[in-house]
Amino acid sequence: MTSSAVVSAQSSSTLLRLYETSPRAQGVEICISRMHGRAVVPNPHGKEASRRSAEWALVHGLVDGEPSWLKLRAIRCGSCAAHTYPEASAEVTEIAAKLITWLFLFDDAYGEGTEALDARDLMETFASYESLLRTGRLPNDPTPFHHALAELRQDCALRATPEWLERFADSMSRYFGGCLLEFPLRRSDVVPSLPQYRRLRAWAIGIQPVLELVELANDDLLSPEEASREDIASMRELTALLCAWVNDVYSYGKEKRDGDPLNLVSVIANEYGLSEPESYERAADLFNADLRAFEALRAEFERDAPPHMKHYVQGLSNWIHGNFAWTGQSLRY
Repeated sequence: MTSSAVVSAQSSSTLLRLYETSPRAQGVEICISRMHGRAVVPNPHGKEASRRSAEWALVHGLVDGEPSWLKLRAIRCGSCAAHTYPEASAEVTEIAAKLITWLFLFDDAYGEGTEALDARDLMETFASYESLLRTGRLPNDPTPFHHALAELRQDCALRATPEWLERFADSMSRYFGGCLLEFPLRRSDVVPSLPQYRRLRAWAIGIQPVLELVELANDDLLSPEEASREDIASMRELTALLCAWVNDVYSYGKEKRDGDPLNLVSVIANEYGLSEPESYERAADLFNADLRAFEALRAEFERDAPPHMKHYVQGLSNWIHGNFAWTGQSLRY
């Protein structure tokens, strides 16, 4: 890390205090109190993972200048990894923090399509990253995000199989596909129906790629047949949606100010003609209903599942509740 990239402790503390004292949108805390999350104990590697992932982002040029550096610090990616992989080793926690960092920064830079000329332009951008993940080869004119993703892929390859790398690429492809589905809605300020939003949000939230790391955190990879089970796919989708609903509740105030129509609270208000407080209440009810559906699927699955598969599903549950706990602490919104 060069001296020009180092941000003074004083300026860091000042901006972080501003994030911390920024008021939540009215109704958020009441809504969150109605949602049935549970307490989690994060693993002890989060602080070091946060430091190393932030330096990694600087080295690769994913952040440029003090504002973006402080914004990254406010997200607390290492804390996210520690909350969602509570039993992971220091090495896997660091990989997770770097992937979470990459996804947040990539989403800001490319995922919302603000700089894209049109859908084809955005599609070509995503295709270059998917090709890298499937082949391991950089494109002719790589961006900092290509270089960083190539390094992440290499780190994962040391702990995984070709089949796992292909699943990881598939999950990233779903994230890119979700962003593409959101693109025309953002450009036209169209609020989707709730069923439409559920379908696209499960992909666009970007949780599917980090769920692949559950296997690395467990140090026990699934077979292709195990990973492709329909009940596993259903629980993964519910995991993604439950993380998305928490994210949407906390980010509603910011996205409302920005005129972003893609938020659960906005979708519910539009779908049912509800007031903002009523929409928050319905969002909490939806979270609790989806959590009950996840737990019912899990109970049915675990009746005859082998121990390593039960451990994997516990990893999905860790993501649901770890994300719930971490999002309230993150200063991104």
